[in-house]
Amino acid sequence: MGIRMWYVNTYELDQGYGGPEEGGWWYSCGEFVEGVRVFGPERLAWWVRDKVQERTENLSDVPLSSVVYAGGIFTVLLEDHAGRSWPDYVPWYE
Repeated sequence: MGIRMWYVNTYELDQGYGGPEEGGWWYSCGEFVEGVRVFGPERLAWWVRDKVQERTENLSDVPLSSVVYAGGIFTVLLEDHAGRSWPDYVPWYE
C-alpha cells in the first residue's frame, strides 16, 4: 500500500437500549471521543494507533455487558474515515 490518509479514532463504548421486545434487548454503540489524522504508509498509521492505545486508559473495571456499567471503556481503531459516533441510527427489533 502507498502513502495515504489514515484516521486513528478513539471511541467510548456503551450499550443502547433497543426496546422491550423479547424481555428487552440492547445494541452496541460508540461515542466518538477524539481522532488523529496520519498521512503516510499503513505501518506508520498502525504505530500511531498503538501509541494512542497505550495512553488511553480504561476508567472502568465493570464489563460493558453489566447492568451497572456507567461508561469508561474505550477502544482505538484505525479507520479510513474521520471518526463519528455509531451506529448512525437506532436498530429496530424484527
